[in-house]
Amino acid sequence: MSVLVSATVFAQADVDSPYSLYAVGQVRNKTMNIALKGMGSASNAMYGGGMINVANPASYAMIDSLAFLFDAGFYFKTSTFSTSTLSEQSANASFDYLAMCFGITQWWKTSLGVMPYSMKGYTMIVNGIGDEAGSATSFKGEGGLNRVFWGNGFKIGKHFSLGFNAYYVFGDTKTETTLYFPDSLYMLDTRRNVDLMVSSFMFDYGLQYNTDIASDLNLSVGLTYGQPIKLNGKQTLYIRSIEEDETTEVEYVIDTIVNKSSKSKLTMPQSIGVGVALQKRERWSIAADFNWTQWTKYARDGISDPTLQNSWNVAIGAEFSPVHS
Repeated sequence: MSVLVSATVFAQADVDSPYSLYAVGQVRNKTMNIALKGMGSASNAMYGGGMINVANPASYAMIDSLAFLFDAGFYFKTSTFSTSTLSEQSANASFDYLAMCFGITQWWKTSLGVMPYSMKGYTMIVNGIGDEAGSATSFKGEGGLNRVFWGNGFKIGKHFSLGFNAYYVFGDTKTETTLYFPDSLYMLDTRRNVDLMVSSFMFDYGLQYNTDIASDLNLSVGLTYGQPIKLNGKQTLYIRSIEEDETTEVEYVIDTIVNKSSKSKLTMPQSIGVGVALQKRERWSIAADFNWTQWTKYARDGISDPTLQNSWNVAIGAEFSPVHS
């Protein structure tokens, strides 16, 4: 039996986060509009005639009936990861989103687009002691999931709007675990590769209430709900013994232990969000959100991950525009 006592994280140019080791990877925030990101992603209660707010599909209903909105963006991120002895930096850039929104009727607006859902990108090395003294295990992950969405927002009466997003989630993630014995000439290294391809649907819903509390001052409250759902996938498992030529640093496959494919199901958790916003037309906005996701209910093929905990976050933001002449 081995005991793991130390871990080292190495950042690469395409590494996103060591936390993407868990579940389907690091889940991207649904807030994509640059104005909302500038407000700390406080978006559950936000709406505007020129804003595509995917985080709460009820906001689509507030878009002008004659408008056609098109929005696209790219993503760049720098990160610093550190242990008690080491510190490494990483940076990555990628396509962020593409969306459009337009009116069907005065009370029905629809939106289409594509955006990332999750990302895996990490390299970790864990040293072992005890029965596995002199060994090291490396963990690598890459890939991610994307989603194409179709959203609809409906104006209900004077103050309420409802909406939903239907997502088609697709993509694949690759994980690699390798057990090394660098101090032994008689032990073969073992590598385990898992390739998961996902192709399925998921849904979320939104509600907004807005009212004028003055001639140019609006108060809005938003509620969002992400439906728990099972994503269908296909998993390929490949385990083999390998040996590295120390002179050329070329790896050779000595024996294939397992090579099989099977269906897989990911149980995705529910999520709830609530927000409030106060907007003075064409001048300023302030907003606050609370979001919660039940990650303890995540499971892969019926097996939960005891390392996962429920997540929550609070977002608060404000914006100000100078007076236009």
